[in-house]
Amino acid sequence: MADVRLTIVAEDGQVYPVLGTPQGTLVLQDPEVVEGPQGPPGPKGEDGKDGDPFSGNFADDVTFGGSAEFAGDATVGSATGGDRGVRIFKDGGVYIYNSSTSPEFAFKIIDKDSNVPVTIKTDGSAEFAGVISTSGQNTTNTASTLKLSQERANVSQIRAYGSNGSTVGSLEFRVSASDGAPSYTPLVLNNDNSATFAGNKAGFTAEGYLWCTTRRGDTVILDATSNGLATWADYTPPARISQIRDKLDANRGDTGEMPADTP
Repeated sequence: MADVRLTIVAEDGQVYPVLGTPQGTLVLQDPEVVEGPQGPPGPKGEDGKDGDPFSGNFADDVTFGGSAEFAGDATVGSATGGDRGVRIFKDGGVYIYNSSTSPEFAFKIIDKDSNVPVTIKTDGSAEFAGVISTSGQNTTNTASTLKLSQERANVSQIRAYGSNGSTVGSLEFRVSASDGAPSYTPLVLNNDNSATFAGNKAGFTAEGYLWCTTRRGDTVILDATSNGLATWADYTPPARISQIRDKLDANRGDTGEMPADTP
């Protein structure tokens, strides 16, 4: 026997099945949906247009789950000479502003174990946990500066600059305990081309002459050699002459008016 069902087409074009009741009324049923096999994918549609770029301010916190791109400069905080903040320039520069006169952390690198291998502070000081290497050549001169450079393939250089165009810099090698004491100065390269060792107990003059301190405490300079024998003469290093003058000035209340030839 054929399956005969009564349906009705509604105004929206949808076909609804109709069910008869024992009371002789007709009741509309929900349309039966029969899904067939999925058909082949349709053609790709056109790409949507980009939305308008955002321009304005965020009143509250904003969290981005992905990456963010900025076409112009980015500013965090006030970022002026008197207020704290960071400015990131689209051309690649980064300015970090500090409002405190005391050194503060400006830049840190923190690894997965919370170690801090690199720290840069707002006073220009920096701390590095690893090796510091330099491979570039020093091409500029700067007053009151120490520079490390690689001048040629096999020549590295440490250069200490003086405070002005007529003053040569000096370089002091100092070793200390972790709290600063005791502390020693095993080597000083003076700005007159001389060098001193062992806390000014020995050294070379600017002309390259050797002097030293004997076990008895006498300071002597190598005067001559003959047949393997050395002749030594009494000597007062320039640094000690300067120390003596400073002590005399302090004791006598002088202010630098002592004649230059005063020992």
